[in-house]
Amino acid sequence: MSRTWAAVLGGVFVLALVLYACVDSGPGSDFDDDGLRDRIEDRDDDFEYDAGETDFLSPDTDRDGLCDGRPESPLAICAACEDCNDDGSWEPCLGETDPLNDDTDDDGIPDDTDPAPLDRLTVDCGQGNVQLAYGASLPDGKPFPLRPTATPSPAPFPTSTPGPSPTPAFTPAEL
Repeated sequence: MSRTWAAVLGGVFVLALVLYACVDSGPGSDFDDDGLRDRIEDRDDDFEYDAGETDFLSPDTDRDGLCDGRPESPLAICAACEDCNDDGSWEPCLGETDPLNDDTDDDGIPDDTDPAPLDRLTVDCGQGNVQLAYGASLPDGKPFPLRPTATPSPAPFPTSTPGPSPTPAFTPAEL
């Protein structure tokens, strides 16, 4: 990269930092107006777009035409939302797509034009809602997402073991 581009990119980053610092009015600020609070998008508060975070300077981090969150007012660049309840978790059981993946179900059709953007995922919603980190994935061939199941714990005291039913000493007809 040439020094000129490095200077331009450095200047853009510094400008973004200054704007973020000036606009950030606390935990409820949303610089890019995508519906996700800046503190949710920049989880480590380092003013940088890191892996696993959405970009607090862009309402559509993965550029799929869907806003990362649900904006208070419609944005021209977004057809719909991905993290529609703005909680910072990807919840496929609620129909949300991943804001860090422009093709959540990896079927070759971008989420904004895919009529069923989750149909190629095996999602177990039987236990209720599943919350995942943005960008979460599992190896091929595994259900997506895996939901932990309860493991029965041993009984605190010994219990009788089932055996054959005792034979009654008399029959009801003998009464």
